[in-house]
Amino acid sequence: MTPILKHQSWLTLAGLVMGLIFWIGPIPHSWQWVFFLLVIVSVGLPHGALDFLIAGEGRNKAKLSTFLIFYVSQSLAFLLLWFWPLAAASIFVLLSAYHFGETDLQEFSPHPVLKHFSVVCYGLGTLIALLFANYTELITLIPDIAEQVSQHRPLLWLKENYVGVYLLLMGICAIILVKEKNMDRSKMASLLILSIPQLLIFQLPFLAGFTYYFGIWHSLLSIATIQKNTNATGWSQISKLINTQTVSFAVLALIIMGFLYWGISFFFNYDNQLLIFFIGLSILAIPHMQLMHQLLTRRYL
Repeated sequence: MTPILKHQSWLTLAGLVMGLIFWIGPIPHSWQWVFFLLVIVSVGLPHGALDFLIAGEGRNKAKLSTFLIFYVSQSLAFLLLWFWPLAAASIFVLLSAYHFGETDLQEFSPHPVLKHFSVVCYGLGTLIALLFANYTELITLIPDIAEQVSQHRPLLWLKENYVGVYLLLMGICAIILVKEKNMDRSKMASLLILSIPQLLIFQLPFLAGFTYYFGIWHSLLSIATIQKNTNATGWSQISKLINTQTVSFAVLALIIMGFLYWGISFFFNYDNQLLIFFIGLSILAIPHMQLMHQLLTRRYL
């Protein structure tokens, strides 16, 4: 069993425990919000604080100034793009789909063209499930989404047919991965494990499902990926991950998120707190997704 598969197994177990808790009885919405905030602040946002390790791996300890210029310039560029919300949201969804798929399917290695296609199918399927499986709850939290969906016929069609589209995308992805030359028992086990978080997205309420997939599954799997690729997998190497720089970047990310929250609500005239959070998250995520792609494809800045 590979290190990544072991992490996926433990994260799946955590998801099953969550699913069992919600199956036993409804959890008050206020508790779901507390859990959401704790996970996002403690893991979701700070997992990007390890990005300097990725840049350092590619540049033989890249200069901090160069790394910060890259990060700030990419974030600012995407912040300006939010003056055109539909364009910004579309780009963010596509990049997020690829990022989620690339992280989850990193153990598989079909032909490069097919790998890209399977990653996109898997990632889009995951986002479709997150957005539409609990659509009624989602639009009560972010009413702006309902307005956008009603104004664009493709989105309205997708809302009505999301289950079929999801099954088609995941089916294509599964066929590509199963037919790869190096398919073995470990990879078959990984496919089975990957199906469980997908089922949990459909079963859990939106806030809990997003907290699990992004805050627990994706964020912790990303940290494990960085550990693996920076040779920081043993306890003796854990200082590479938890040190002054990491803590500093984590605190900086939280401070920037606070400024983004204020700036977005002021300059973009948004008043929905969760929407503002997602926009701020997208701005910080753009450089992170690029760095993770470079790490997983062994191409660096």
